[in-house]
Amino acid sequence: MPKISVLVLLLRVFVILNETSEIWCFIFLFCSIFSVIIGAFVTLKQKRLKKLLAYSGINHVGYILLGLSFFTVDSISSVFLYMLVYMITGVCAWGVISMLNRVDAVSSTPTVGSLTGLVKINPLLAFIFSFCLFSLAGIPPLLGFYAKLGIFQAALNSGFFVMGSFIILTSVVSTFYYIRLIKSIYFENTSIN
Repeated sequence: MPKISVLVLLLRVFVILNETSEIWCFIFLFCSIFSVIIGAFVTLKQKRLKKLLAYSGINHVGYILLGLSFFTVDSISSVFLYMLVYMITGVCAWGVISMLNRVDAVSSTPTVGSLTGLVKINPLLAFIFSFCLFSLAGIPPLLGFYAKLGIFQAALNSGFFVMGSFIILTSVVSTFYYIRLIKSIYFENTSIN
Protein backbone atom coordinates (compact mmCIF):
# COMPACT_ATOMS: atom_id res chain seq x y z
CA MET A 1 0.00 0.00 0.00
CA PRO A 2 2.79 2.53 0.69
CA LYS A 3 4.20 1.88 -2.78
CA ILE A 4 0.85 2.62 -4.40
CA SER A 5 0.50 5.90 -2.50
CA VAL A 6 4.04 6.93 -3.47
CA LEU A 7 3.26 5.98 -7.07
CA VAL A 8 0.15 8.17 -7.13
CA LEU A 9 2.13 11.04 -5.55
CA LEU A 10 4.84 10.67 -8.20
CA LEU A 11 2.24 10.72 -10.97
CA ARG A 12 0.68 13.90 -9.60
CA VAL A 13 4.08 15.62 -9.34
CA PHE A 14 4.90 14.37 -12.82
CA VAL A 15 1.73 15.92 -14.25
CA ILE A 16 2.31 19.23 -12.43
CA LEU A 17 5.90 19.45 -13.69
CA ASN A 18 4.95 18.55 -17.24
CA GLU A 19 7.23 21.17 -18.78
CA THR A 20 10.25 19.46 -17.22
CA SER A 21 8.99 15.95 -17.86
CA GLU A 22 12.08 14.94 -19.88
CA ILE A 23 14.29 15.56 -16.87
CA TRP A 24 11.99 13.45 -14.70
CA CYS A 25 11.95 10.72 -17.34
CA PHE A 26 15.73 10.46 -17.18
CA ILE A 27 15.71 10.55 -13.37
CA PHE A 28 13.16 7.71 -13.26
CA LEU A 29 15.11 5.81 -15.92
CA PHE A 30 18.37 6.15 -13.97
CA CYS A 31 16.67 5.08 -10.72
CA SER A 32 15.11 2.15 -12.57
CA ILE A 33 18.46 0.92 -13.86
CA PHE A 34 20.09 1.31 -10.45
CA SER A 35 17.20 -0.38 -8.66
CA VAL A 36 17.09 -3.35 -11.03
CA ILE A 37 20.85 -3.91 -10.81
CA ILE A 38 20.88 -3.73 -7.01
CA GLY A 39 17.75 -5.86 -6.71
CA ALA A 40 18.88 -8.56 -9.11
CA PHE A 41 22.47 -9.05 -8.01
CA VAL A 42 22.32 -8.40 -4.26
CA THR A 43 19.40 -10.79 -3.89
CA LEU A 44 21.48 -13.65 -5.29
CA LYS A 45 23.62 -13.65 -2.12
CA GLN A 46 20.76 -13.56 0.40
CA LYS A 47 20.12 -16.57 2.62
CA ARG A 48 17.35 -15.14 4.82
CA LEU A 49 13.94 -15.20 3.20
CA LYS A 50 12.83 -11.82 4.52
CA LYS A 51 15.92 -10.09 3.16
CA LEU A 52 15.57 -11.97 -0.10
CA LEU A 53 12.01 -10.74 -0.58
CA ALA A 54 12.97 -7.22 0.49
CA TYR A 55 15.75 -6.99 -2.12
CA SER A 56 13.40 -8.60 -4.60
CA GLY A 57 11.03 -5.72 -3.87
CA ILE A 58 13.79 -3.29 -4.85
CA ASN A 59 14.01 -5.14 -8.15
CA HIS A 60 10.26 -4.85 -8.70
CA VAL A 61 10.32 -1.12 -7.93
CA GLY A 62 12.84 -0.85 -10.76
CA TYR A 63 10.27 -2.25 -13.18
CA ILE A 64 7.67 0.18 -11.85
CA LEU A 65 10.04 3.13 -12.29
CA LEU A 66 10.80 1.95 -15.81
CA GLY A 67 7.11 2.13 -16.68
CA LEU A 68 6.81 5.55 -15.04
CA SER A 69 9.73 6.96 -16.99
CA PHE A 70 7.87 6.76 -20.32
CA PHE A 71 4.72 8.51 -19.05
CA THR A 72 2.39 7.21 -21.75
CA VAL A 73 -1.10 5.85 -21.26
CA ASP A 74 0.14 2.32 -22.01
CA SER A 75 3.04 2.54 -19.58
CA ILE A 76 0.97 4.02 -16.73
CA SER A 77 -1.74 1.37 -17.14
CA SER A 78 0.90 -1.37 -17.21
CA VAL A 79 2.46 0.11 -14.05
CA PHE A 80 -0.88 -0.08 -12.24
CA LEU A 81 -1.39 -3.67 -13.42
CA TYR A 82 2.12 -4.49 -12.26
CA MET A 83 1.46 -2.90 -8.87
CA LEU A 84 -1.76 -4.88 -8.44
CA VAL A 85 -0.16 -8.20 -9.36
CA TYR A 86 2.94 -7.50 -7.28
CA MET A 87 0.83 -6.50 -4.28
CA ILE A 88 -1.27 -9.69 -4.39
CA THR A 89 1.66 -12.06 -4.87
CA GLY A 90 3.79 -10.16 -2.36
CA VAL A 91 1.15 -10.40 0.36
CA CYS A 92 0.80 -14.10 -0.38
CA ALA A 93 4.58 -14.71 -0.26
CA TRP A 94 4.99 -12.75 2.99
CA GLY A 95 2.07 -14.71 4.44
CA VAL A 96 3.84 -17.98 3.69
CA ILE A 97 7.03 -16.68 5.31
CA SER A 98 5.10 -15.71 8.42
CA MET A 99 3.68 -19.24 8.51
CA LEU A 100 7.23 -20.58 8.29
CA ASN A 101 8.14 -18.35 11.24
CA ARG A 102 5.52 -20.12 13.34
CA VAL A 103 6.47 -23.61 12.20
CA ASP A 104 10.24 -23.14 12.51
CA ALA A 105 10.75 -22.67 16.24
CA VAL A 106 14.53 -23.15 16.00
CA SER A 107 15.36 -19.84 14.32
CA SER A 108 13.51 -16.54 14.50
CA THR A 109 14.05 -15.75 10.84
CA PRO A 110 13.44 -18.37 8.17
CA THR A 111 16.25 -18.98 5.72
CA VAL A 112 16.43 -20.67 2.35
CA GLY A 113 17.27 -23.84 4.29
CA SER A 114 13.91 -23.56 6.09
CA LEU A 115 12.24 -24.33 2.77
CA THR A 116 14.09 -27.60 2.31
CA GLY A 117 11.58 -30.38 1.81
CA LEU A 118 8.58 -28.13 2.51
CA VAL A 119 6.55 -30.15 0.03
CA LYS A 120 6.76 -33.19 2.33
CA ILE A 121 5.89 -31.21 5.46
CA ASN A 122 3.08 -29.05 4.04
CA PRO A 123 2.27 -29.64 0.35
CA LEU A 124 -0.41 -26.92 0.20
CA LEU A 125 1.90 -24.25 1.62
CA ALA A 126 4.66 -25.40 -0.78
CA PHE A 127 2.30 -25.12 -3.75
CA ILE A 128 1.04 -21.65 -2.76
CA PHE A 129 4.56 -20.32 -2.20
CA SER A 130 5.81 -21.81 -5.47
CA PHE A 131 2.85 -20.31 -7.32
CA CYS A 132 3.70 -16.88 -5.87
CA LEU A 133 7.38 -17.25 -6.70
CA PHE A 134 6.62 -18.24 -10.30
CA SER A 135 4.36 -15.21 -10.63
CA LEU A 136 6.99 -12.89 -9.12
CA ALA A 137 9.54 -14.32 -11.54
CA GLY A 138 7.24 -13.64 -14.48
CA ILE A 139 6.78 -17.20 -15.68
CA PRO A 140 3.97 -17.58 -18.23
CA PRO A 141 0.94 -18.03 -18.08
CA LEU A 142 0.76 -16.44 -14.61
CA LEU A 143 -0.26 -12.81 -14.06
CA GLY A 144 3.28 -11.75 -13.19
CA PHE A 145 4.32 -12.58 -16.75
CA TYR A 146 1.64 -10.33 -18.25
CA ALA A 147 2.48 -7.53 -15.83
CA LYS A 148 6.18 -7.63 -16.81
CA LEU A 149 5.27 -8.00 -20.47
CA GLY A 150 3.25 -4.79 -20.30
CA ILE A 151 6.23 -2.90 -18.85
CA PHE A 152 8.59 -4.32 -21.49
CA GLN A 153 6.16 -3.52 -24.31
CA ALA A 154 5.84 0.04 -23.04
CA ALA A 155 9.64 0.35 -23.13
CA LEU A 156 9.84 -1.01 -26.66
CA ASN A 157 6.91 1.12 -27.88
CA SER A 158 8.64 4.23 -26.51
CA GLY A 159 11.79 3.40 -28.46
CA PHE A 160 13.94 2.31 -25.52
CA PHE A 161 15.17 -0.93 -27.10
CA VAL A 162 18.49 -1.09 -25.26
CA MET A 163 16.86 -0.30 -21.92
CA GLY A 164 14.10 -2.86 -22.52
CA SER A 165 16.66 -5.51 -23.44
CA PHE A 166 18.75 -4.71 -20.38
CA ILE A 167 15.73 -5.00 -18.08
CA ILE A 168 14.80 -8.33 -19.68
CA LEU A 169 18.33 -9.64 -19.00
CA THR A 170 18.18 -8.58 -15.36
CA SER A 171 14.76 -10.22 -15.16
CA VAL A 172 16.41 -13.48 -16.22
CA VAL A 173 18.99 -13.03 -13.43
CA SER A 174 16.26 -12.38 -10.89
CA THR A 175 14.40 -15.49 -12.02
CA PHE A 176 17.37 -17.53 -10.82
CA TYR A 177 16.82 -16.85 -7.12
CA TYR A 178 13.11 -17.65 -7.35
CA ILE A 179 13.92 -20.94 -9.08
CA ARG A 180 16.51 -21.63 -6.36
CA LEU A 181 13.78 -21.35 -3.72
CA ILE A 182 11.47 -23.65 -5.65
CA LYS A 183 14.31 -26.14 -6.04
CA SER A 184 14.79 -26.08 -2.29
CA ILE A 185 11.08 -26.62 -1.68
CA TYR A 186 10.60 -29.55 -4.04
CA PHE A 187 13.90 -31.20 -4.88
CA GLU A 188 16.04 -31.06 -1.76
CA ASN A 189 15.60 -33.55 1.07
CA THR A 190 15.14 -32.50 4.65
CA SER A 191 17.95 -33.22 7.05
CA ILE A 192 15.45 -34.64 9.57
CA ASN A 193 14.51 -38.25 8.79
